[in-house]
Amino acid sequence: MCHPGWEGPSCETKMTVANPWYTDDCPVLKTDTVLDLNIPYEQLGGKSKCRGGSLFEKAGGSYCQYLCYSSQMYGTAIMPHAIWQYAQEREGRVWAKNTGVGDRLEDHYQGFRSYNCLPRVLGDVIEFGSGPWGQFRGVLAKSGMETVQRVTSYTIFEPGANDYIARVPSCAYKTGKLQALPGTPGHPAYYNFPTRVISQRGEQGHGHAKQYDTVVSINVIEHVQNAFEYLASLHAACKPGGLLIFHDRYYAFPEDGDKVLGRNPLHPIRVTASVFDWFLKDFDLIFNNCHGHENIGGWRHRNVEERGYHVIARKKGGTGPINAPNCSCAASLHGKPKKMRTSEEGV
Repeated sequence: MCHPGWEGPSCETKMTVANPWYTDDCPVLKTDTVLDLNIPYEQLGGKSKCRGGSLFEKAGGSYCQYLCYSSQMYGTAIMPHAIWQYAQEREGRVWAKNTGVGDRLEDHYQGFRSYNCLPRVLGDVIEFGSGPWGQFRGVLAKSGMETVQRVTSYTIFEPGANDYIARVPSCAYKTGKLQALPGTPGHPAYYNFPTRVISQRGEQGHGHAKQYDTVVSINVIEHVQNAFEYLASLHAACKPGGLLIFHDRYYAFPEDGDKVLGRNPLHPIRVTASVFDWFLKDFDLIFNNCHGHENIGGWRHRNVEERGYHVIARKKGGTGPINAPNCSCAASLHGKPKKMRTSEEGV
């Protein structure tokens, strides 16, 4: 993948027009040096001829700053540290005021069809970008105690974890144990498997020494600084033959995300479907729902053209069978076995 503004087999050719969305005030596009992710916030540009935007309390902020880092091939996949840090600070304030117990759980239940295609043995589990509550609780709530009893350990890899423990009263892991979703029939108040918290950015996962039987990443990539490094971390953390439980949205072009996310700086990473297609090539699909806009009630109700993948897959290189129940939906679209289409084929 070439840096914004470059193309060619070896990314050696500077594009005449770096992207079709915004180039008027982009210092990063006016240099022949490597991509600089350490530009100070007030020097990021994006102020000239920029239309609209909100929530820019920090001096020098502009909606168009993130568009300077966009590419027609992959959208906005890498952000300078200043933009990522500002988005994290704003998100932290939002979560600190939140008294809920989950984030769009019903959407995920419907997107994954209640995890009916999930194998029952999950082993050592790691969840990236869990937020204060974790999506893995929803997985367990729908999977039943047979699956819970086959979880060996649970690791949280979340940059804001320490802050959530300190500031979010309903944080699900603040006691050192993972709290079950309230009202889950037959489940204990807290799960007995060991729970470990690592308060680090997801991109740092590729340097983590351990590999896991199950890797969970649900609705995370919009919050990272470098989407490619983040996906590389998910891949590195998963054992050969290990399970991946993955969901994220994609966008045909960055500003298309405004319909879903608002015209603000809180979710600057907005990648195309081709990024996920590239990542998933090293996994064998057990389940993929790429038609959530048709079968997720919340998406239909919001009616803002949400698109994304809900994937359960095994990393290639393992020796065991898929061993998943109800696999009539394995690697299928609308229940009919079919290879996953690429973005070029109209996902």
